[in-house]
Amino acid sequence: MSVPIVLAGSERAIVSGAALFGDADPAEPIEILIRLRRRAGRRLDLAPLLRPLRDPAAIFGRSEFASLFGAAAEDIDAVGKFATAQGLKITGSDPVRCSLSLRGTPPAIRAAFGVDVRRYGNDTIAYRGYERAVVLPGELAPLVTGMFGLDERHVARAHVLRRAACPVHLTPGLFTPFRLAADCRFPLPLGAAGGC
Repeated sequence: MSVPIVLAGSERAIVSGAALFGDADPAEPIEILIRLRRRAGRRLDLAPLLRPLRDPAAIFGRSEFASLFGAAAEDIDAVGKFATAQGLKITGSDPVRCSLSLRGTPPAIRAAFGVDVRRYGNDTIAYRGYERAVVLPGELAPLVTGMFGLDERHVARAHVLRRAACPVHLTPGLFTPFRLAADCRFPLPLGAAGGC
């Protein structure tokens, strides 16, 4: 058995002011998506991706794209074998998207990844989540780049230009980046200094 390794970026903390409601229902199946690395030794080369711009007949097929940039079948198989040995079920895989979809109960997820899935909340939010980092066996850690679905909290935030944030009144219409830059008096070439 290899030394367990923490999955980088998987650390979670509870929402400020939230309290532990209890463990997640042990019979409730949880869907998770594991993001895998691209083929070993492959860096993203833009030249093949730009080829269809010069020659429309050279558009990639899905299988060609997978062979150039997708996850290796060996990586998918290795993570899938580990997951099924821990009691998780494989619900899908996609080499092009470098992903493996799994379903399992909180006890199976704890056995596989070392996290306790629980329920948290306060007056404004209730969610399923965890507090520690995801842990992977040492031989699988280099293959996995992310894990999604254990935590139900929204991670995206709205990035809205508020009228008060800009010193000039924006007239209705289509706002291209150059129009916004001109209306908000961004220096050209575009940069962060001196803007709204």
